[in-house]
Amino acid sequence: MSLAVPTSACCVKTDSLPVLQRATILQIAGETYYTLDEPTMRETVTQLQTLKSSLTVLETYRDDQAAMQTELQHKNEVIRQTTTDYNRLKGQIAQKQIEWQQLDSERNKKLQRLERSRLWLFLAGVGTALIAVIAAK
Repeated sequence: MSLAVPTSACCVKTDSLPVLQRATILQIAGETYYTLDEPTMRETVTQLQTLKSSLTVLETYRDDQAAMQTELQHKNEVIRQTTTDYNRLKGQIAQKQIEWQQLDSERNKKLQRLERSRLWLFLAGVGTALIAVIAAK
């Protein structure tokens, strides 16, 4: 049994497939054909099966890489969003701290006024008591 392969169906150079170097070359109607004997055909089939297996592994690797790339892009987007949220919350916290400092400052001023008012009321009470004691004498 032999296999005839037209060159128009073959897209590799003769020297890149060693098996074709052992083929019988036929010229028919302007087409070049390579004919292979049975052992060479088996060897060729084995080589092609090996190449197909390698191609399947490479395609699986490519698909895995694409899936990992998609997952990585998703994780990067989650990180970007988390960073944006973190920075927004950090800004809100800083704003609240400023507001609390202003409220503390206002509260302290009011407490100081209250203390001064209490002191004046105390002094007014003492003064009134002294006037009453002096007037009673």
